Amino acid sequence: MESFRPSTEVFFSAMQRMVKGFFFVLVLADATKHVWLGLQDTSLAGAYPIALAGAQITFLIHLFFDFSGYMHIVIGAAQFFGLQLPENFDRPWQSKSFLEFWGRWHMTMSNWFKTYVFNAVLMALVKRWPSAKLSDVHGVVAFFLTFFLVGLWHGTTWAFVLCGFLLGIGASANQVYRNVMRRKLGKKRLEVLSGWKPYSMAAAALAFTYICFSVIPLWLGIAQIRNVVITYKLTGLIAAELVLFVFLLVALPGVQRLSRLWPPSLPRLQAAMVAGFQCAAIDAYVFLFPAIGGAFFYEQF
Repeated sequence: MESFRPSTEVFFSAMQRMVKGFFFVLVLADATKHVWLGLQDTSLAGAYPIALAGAQITFLIHLFFDFSGYMHIVIGAAQFFGLQLPENFDRPWQSKSFLEFWGRWHMTMSNWFKTYVFNAVLMALVKRWPSAKLSDVHGVVAFFLTFFLVGLWHGTTWAFVLCGFLLGIGASANQVYRNVMRRKLGKKRLEVLSGWKPYSMAAAALAFTYICFSVIPLWLGIAQIRNVVITYKLTGLIAAELVLFVFLLVALPGVQRLSRLWPPSLPRLQAAMVAGFQCAAIDAYVFLFPAIGGAFFYEQF
């Protein structure tokens, strides 16, 4: 068996991925963690819808930098040994629907659940009730059960049961909406509507608003959630989600536009300069501010 010897290109690519990962985790994830925890404390101290909205979006941003940074480190380290690990993120901020988001976020988990849960449940339902009239129902039920189990995959306490329920509702509602719109408008007219910028912007903002809401049980315990419901009441919760929706409606297009302008790969010299800046930023941040302490947030799941 021929031994693997990393070339200069492989070495540079691996180091670049690892530096990017440490920059994500030690700088961006840690900075957003402090913002999220501050907003969380404020949102739990009273009925402050803006703080609750801010805590939701900063938690998702923190989770992205923490988890994707970890994956950059792992994928880069694997390249040193000649291993090509699968990517786990595909620009999730480009998503325009709840289901598209989960096709871009934690893709290894999503693909596993799609293969071994969703497809299995759908086949079992079709085999048990083989009716074309029930095909939409089969899909909705399969999506709900799959995403309910995704919530339970993160933990088995009541908070994660609630998370799974919310994820299942989101996936089922997305599938019902797609079925209804496809039936009413037809495939071509629906594609035209989906390409209409105001519609796609509103759809993306709504999807991310619900995603932020559905993963609240990942950062609040069931007792804290109960306290939030009692304190904010229905009007306060709706106000927080409206604030979040408006913020995303304004911010998401800019984020998506900037990410499209950034090239997927840079020339060697520019890539080295970016990596050097990231190293300098890591060194300065760890020196000036308290670091994350070596623990990845996603480890607890």
